[in-house]
Amino acid sequence: MILNEVLLFFILIILCLLNIYYNYNKELLVLIVNLLLIAIYFIFSKRNKKIKKILFVAMIIFSVCGFFNENLIIKNTNLLKYKNNNTPIWLFSAYCIFFLGSIITYDYVSILIK
Repeated sequence: MILNEVLLFFILIILCLLNIYYNYNKELLVLIVNLLLIAIYFIFSKRNKKIKKILFVAMIIFSVCGFFNENLIIKNTNLLKYKNNNTPIWLFSAYCIFFLGSIITYDYVSILIK
């Protein structure tokens, strides 16, 4: 099962990166397409429904916290320069992907170490 999840996640990453690359200046479009791709990942994932619900809620919490923390840091430090000094809204979907990537990595490493 883990190899199917890794392959599915790899496809998700490629499609999201292509979406960001080709639509970078259309922040809302990038966000919507990436969130649709993430939804498709959850639909095709072989994990059971209870695990999917837990992952979904945890992903949303992680992404909201990450997005707002990054926005707060950028506004208060000026370390990064974004348009109008605002964090691009599509970064929310990037945090979703970071979260899913950490779960996939955890699953894969836990199998390797057994």
